[in-house]
Parts: sequence; C-alpha cells; structure tokens
Amino acid sequence: MTLNFTQRLLAAALLVSASIAAQAQSPSYSYIEGGFSLINVDAAGSSTDTGYFAGLSTAMGDAFYLTASYEEYDVERGDLNLFKAGLGFRTEVNSQTDLNFELGYDRLETGFDDFDGFRGTVGLRSAMSQRFQSRVYAGYSTDDDLGDGDFLLGLEGNLLFNDRVAMTFQAESFEFDVNFYRIGFRFMY
Repeated sequence: MTLNFTQRLLAAALLVSASIAAQAQSPSYSYIEGGFSLINVDAAGSSTDTGYFAGLSTAMGDAFYLTASYEEYDVERGDLNLFKAGLGFRTEVNSQTDLNFELGYDRLETGFDDFDGFRGTVGLRSAMSQRFQSRVYAGYSTDDDLGDGDFLLGLEGNLLFNDRVAMTFQAESFEFDVNFYRIGFRFMY
C-alpha cells in the first residue's frame, strides 16, 4: 500500500503531536483567522481550485467553545461556498495538550445545488512550544438525512509571531478524495 502526500503528512502529524515541549503554553481557543485556500478534488478526475477562507473561534469558559468558518472557491461551474458552525468541548490532557470534541453543521452551496450536513470530530490541540501550536483531528461528516457521509482527517499548525498573531497552515481531507489546504493568519484574543 502506497501512501500519498496527504496521508504521509497526516501520519507524521499524529506522531509529532504526541511529543510536547515542556515549556509550552496552553493552546488558544479564541481567534479570528483568514487567508488563501486550495481545494483538490480527486473523486471525479483531478482538479485544484483556489479560494479564500475566514473563520473564528471563541472560548465560552474553560470547557466549551464556538466555531464558525466560511470558504469560497472559484470552480469551473461557478462558485463553491462552504459554511461551517460548531460547538466544541475540550478537556486538558496535560498543561500543553487538550483533547477536544466538536459537533457541527455544514452547508455547501454550488452553482447548481445546495447541501446541508453535520459533522463530529475528536482531536488533540497542543502547544508544542512557545511559538508553535498544532491540532490533529479525525471525524465523520454526513448529509442532512444522515444517510451518506465521509470520514475526515485534519491537521493544522500555527507558527506564533507573538502571543496574539500567528501564521496558520491547515490540511483537511475527506477520505482523500476531497482535500482542502489553507494558509493564512490567525489573530488571537
């Protein structure tokens, strides 16, 4: 079995997230982010299209947080828009790592149809050093009648310039058929 680039990247992230630097701070759950994104679809031929993303997360006390994001891509048949909103729960594994669970709603709008769905993920968010935070997660995304869905894997890394500003790198894959890659800036509050 040969692993493609995305599979190797996610496997490496799982291994790296297990080792945490001793002097790291706890990960942040309150931020606004945005930047450039790519969508790569291998399901029906291969295509890669560009777009942008914007998102936010806000902590609600020590255990819960809310998330929302919007992405837009210019694809061959018109625009593709993806909106996600969710509720997360986190619990501390150690002073640098949290185990988190998220439940969310997804809406995909294309030039010819709209799709509503739900997702659930479980992951680890770690402050690997004072200047680098990561998140790795796995989950399942389904359509609105809960009849059809995809397993998903995700990885993000955040290079902190200071306590408030970071560059974010993200990869998310739905059964390695639809892959999202994002690079941008994150502003923590």
